[in-house]
Amino acid sequence: MPCLLRVQAPATEDVGMTWGPHPSRREFAALMAGAALPVSALMPARAEVAASSPGADMRKAAVALVFGVRAELRNQLTFEFKAPERHRWAYVPGRRAGVTLDDMSSAERELGMTLLASSLSRTGLEKATGVMKLAAVLKDSRGFGRGPGAYAFVVFGDPEKDAPWGWRVEGHHLSLNFTAIGDRIISTTPHCVCADPMEVTEGLHAGLAPIHREDYIGRDLARNLDAAQLSRTRRVGDVPNDVRAGPRRADIAAEPGGIAYPELTDETQRHLMLGIAETYASNLPNDLARAQMARLDGTARDGLRFEWAGGFETTDLHYYRLHGATLSIEYSTRQLASHVHTLWREPGNDFGRAALAAIGEQTLPPENA
Repeated sequence: MPCLLRVQAPATEDVGMTWGPHPSRREFAALMAGAALPVSALMPARAEVAASSPGADMRKAAVALVFGVRAELRNQLTFEFKAPERHRWAYVPGRRAGVTLDDMSSAERELGMTLLASSLSRTGLEKATGVMKLAAVLKDSRGFGRGPGAYAFVVFGDPEKDAPWGWRVEGHHLSLNFTAIGDRIISTTPHCVCADPMEVTEGLHAGLAPIHREDYIGRDLARNLDAAQLSRTRRVGDVPNDVRAGPRRADIAAEPGGIAYPELTDETQRHLMLGIAETYASNLPNDLARAQMARLDGTARDGLRFEWAGGFETTDLHYYRLHGATLSIEYSTRQLASHVHTLWREPGNDFGRAALAAIGEQTLPPENA
């Protein structure tokens, strides 16, 4: 079967996102070609996810999954919305709540992957399935991990009701969390997508590099800064060997540091800074991505800061953070920069905290999540 097409880095100037529709059945099959699980087992049931709204599509797919799995799996798949498991997220190997792809029948896997496809853009789905395929690479080449079938799906609350609910897919190097009230999506974070290796250079998946753009656009911005700007950008201390605002460290997302958007002196620098935010927002369906970027107008845009550490070459260890009132984005490398972690959080509204508080719902534990 053909493998995923090689990810090519476009020119520096091309940082604007084109948010396409959900993937077609044929495109989804191409994305999953070569995965350890059969392509037919992961293919969404419909040729296109219905073009109503992202929240309605996601809700319909979640209901289909909940009622489409066997009764013995439904108890593992579903939790109360206020269950503590909703805030226990991770991106390292380990036991997880929910039902894994390996646990599911072919029909159940189809429903699970349809839910994933309904919640992401074509770009986001390429990244998520790319991470799953990298799990196969790690298992086959290093004997590490359980492969692409170990990713677990879990639904919190009742998506049939016009009430708060959410869902997550999670496994090694992937944690995608979505929260909604009925058809209205109120949070898409924490949103963690990682890669090891950064790019596959041989074998069935040669050329696979699911988060390549996140790397070069951050390095491009750092390299486009002059010496005085770079001195304000550089993080004090060693290059972090991981994202810093990970599980139970949400407070890190609000830490100050870096150069502010108004301190950028030319259009290329400003374009690249906003391009970083667009790169992460482009994982979401069109309407959600545009809404995320619309929140960066005016004061919120001026409050954006970019922090950098490390070298400028692909093989240099490096780290960056883009943060402001509405977002916190981190990119971290390790192991000669061939192992990458990325994390997108929304200060104050991960898991829908702020939106739920506005309607009198208090669902988060007092400690960091």
